[in-house]
Amino acid sequence: MAIKLILSDIDGTILDDKNVIDSGLKQAVSQLKKQAVPFVLASARSPEGMLPIAKKLDVLDNPIACYNGALVVKDLQQKNYSTILSHELNVTEVEQIFAIIEEQYPDVSINLYSGSDWYVGKVDKWVEIEADITKQQPIVTDLNKLVSEHQVPIHKLLLIGNTEETQRLLQGLKDSQMPESSFYLSKPNYLEITNSQVSKEKALRELAKTYGLAWSRR
Repeated sequence: MAIKLILSDIDGTILDDKNVIDSGLKQAVSQLKKQAVPFVLASARSPEGMLPIAKKLDVLDNPIACYNGALVVKDLQQKNYSTILSHELNVTEVEQIFAIIEEQYPDVSINLYSGSDWYVGKVDKWVEIEADITKQQPIVTDLNKLVSEHQVPIHKLLLIGNTEETQRLLQGLKDSQMPESSFYLSKPNYLEITNSQVSKEKALRELAKTYGLAWSRR
């Protein structure tokens, strides 16, 4: 069966440990483009965090699946980011998460992602590290107000602390009965939270529809 669409992860897949893209991949993607096979990037990153990689691979004409599939967007050329698919976190559960962190884990860094924007309550060492990795700068604001007033859709939370603290937080959140949220460690000290309906498979299904391709699972 001919390949019609490729969905590829970024970190640990097409980027090495120095965040460099293999030159051979650029040539392969160029060949795929000539064969009209879309090469679509998927990542836990935001649209802005993925854009430089899409530029380097010359795939700005293709959609991208952000936040592990919580948000799928197209129209990267002008940074319009038209939405194809969006799964947002439950506001009540986000407020519950914030309360637990403030009461029990005050040193944990809270990062909130909405569309192409990254929000933080303050710039700490973890935010500086993440900014260096993604080449994106956060918007510093009152996160509690941002959430309680429903100012933006919430596609992902990233909670960062030392490893032991982050893993205790993970267990505490799992024990707190939040059925609409999914918790997972992308690194030993990186706790990511998305809507429980989010998956890269669902993003791939939606992308297949976008390209008019029939979905079959083998």
